[in-house]
Amino acid sequence: MSRTGFVVGSLPYVKSGLLLAKTLNLPKEMLFLGECGEYELLFTLTREVEEEFIWEAQQQKLTFHKLGEVKEQGIKSLWEREREIDLSTYALRARDYADPKDYLRNVVDFLTKP
Repeated sequence: MSRTGFVVGSLPYVKSGLLLAKTLNLPKEMLFLGECGEYELLFTLTREVEEEFIWEAQQQKLTFHKLGEVKEQGIKSLWEREREIDLSTYALRARDYADPKDYLRNVVDFLTKP
């Protein structure tokens, strides 16, 4: 909608989610793509105000995580462990599946394709 792209990395995964993904031998990136996050809490800052924002947040004992950068339209990627996952063709939506297992299977297939 914003006609911009993004590069995301350094995601602050919840430890219990990472443990579950590892136990089930699933890619942890499913936790990002699984349509269950609080994405309304995302916002952007310009580089010019980023340092001051972080300083102010620390003064108020607030924690924020820098997840990535806004890029030109068409670029959609996730960086994990020195690997880029191109999300420009990712179009899976849970609501398009009658069975959540089929949706999750397709997410795994997308993440594990060579």
